[in-house]
Amino acid sequence: LYDRIEYGVDGVLSFQIIPTLRGRFSAAYTSLDEDDAMQTVTDTTDLGFGATYEIDSATVFSGDVAYSNIEETFFDSITDTTEGWIFDFVLQREVTNGTIGGALTRTLSEAVGRTQLTFDRAMELPAGELAYTLGVSVADNGGETRFVGDLTYSQELPRGGFSVTASQDTVTSDDDEDTLVINSGSGTYSAGGVRV
Repeated sequence: LYDRIEYGVDGVLSFQIIPTLRGRFSAAYTSLDEDDAMQTVTDTTDLGFGATYEIDSATVFSGDVAYSNIEETFFDSITDTTEGWIFDFVLQREVTNGTIGGALTRTLSEAVGRTQLTFDRAMELPAGELAYTLGVSVADNGGETRFVGDLTYSQELPRGGFSVTASQDTVTSDDDEDTLVINSGSGTYSAGGVRV
């Protein structure tokens, strides 16, 4: 193990364009200093703009686009730069018993850029909630198209309740190798709110 020091600052300037449309400018900076064998320092700067549009009383579209610059410095002298556009477009609609929506997202890391298309549904049940997301993820380096998703289910019982969660995601290592990450969990809680 080694020490990691991380700090950052970000800001958003939001403004009304018309009653149903708001725009924004955003900026963010983070720095990660790792006391590893290569004395790695990673500086990330994002500058972007976006908008939120109320299509109707139940439907909202939100979009953000930013230019991201990632600089990795090794041994205080060797610098590796990764830069490119990232975005996040989300369409969300309220329905009778919850919400339904979709998202198109592109992220950037030191390893690779990744684009993900997902659809989500959240439902209120008689005594609980069910939410899930399903989609596909593909890396810029031509890696395999991977299925991603998550599931959360909770149920209230007379003397407490229980919840179940599961997720599957994909990350890319510095060697351009895709890794499938699968997580799951469950829990119960009493009427007093103490989880087990």
